[in-house]
Amino acid sequence: MDRRIAGSIMQDLQYLGAQMDSSGSLQQKVTCLFLCAGQQETARHTESVVQWALRLADQFEADPESAATAAWLHDVSKVWSPTTQLEAAPLLGIDILPEERKAPSLIHQKISRVFAEALFDIDSPEILNAIRCHTTSRPGASRLDDITVVADKLSWQPGQAPFRRHMEKALETSLRAAVFVYLNYLWANRSEIPAVHPQMAEAYRELSRDFAPGQGPLSQV
Repeated sequence: MDRRIAGSIMQDLQYLGAQMDSSGSLQQKVTCLFLCAGQQETARHTESVVQWALRLADQFEADPESAATAAWLHDVSKVWSPTTQLEAAPLLGIDILPEERKAPSLIHQKISRVFAEALFDIDSPEILNAIRCHTTSRPGASRLDDITVVADKLSWQPGQAPFRRHMEKALETSLRAAVFVYLNYLWANRSEIPAVHPQMAEAYRELSRDFAPGQGPLSQV
């Protein structure tokens, strides 16, 4: 990588850290970061994800603080463009998969995990893992992973989430069923998306053993 690019990325990371009031709440820090970067829409989306995460934590008896923390930080790397994220990934010790090069937006979950640890001092493996898989899910997902995935997808704009009604219906069955609605939608439309992330494919195959496509509330997804 060009040393000028590397230097610029590291300076930017230091600058981002300096924008946040260390005495503020996590909500204040994240909101400040997004607004300073001109990411008002991401800030609004994140607030919605937090509200959904808290509702789901209550419904499925998960720790609300962990759910809110993962939700606040899941998209924090979007202060960087996908191009910058790809350039920064090697500097941050992140391997880039071929699928992430085809669809650069996929890598933001990995970068957000690094931001959460480096800028916000998050050291909980459970929270960091939930941030790292919120776009693709993963095989062997935890309850917090599932909450973060579902809260994120239920906070998308209506046109971005044609599966939303089915996901909400599936929540009457289980949290895992709701995740499967999303993964089943991606798999059914895999020829139309830029790349099929291997982590998503593995998670889909794992859940397919429990939720057969074409059955119950998933049948129309």
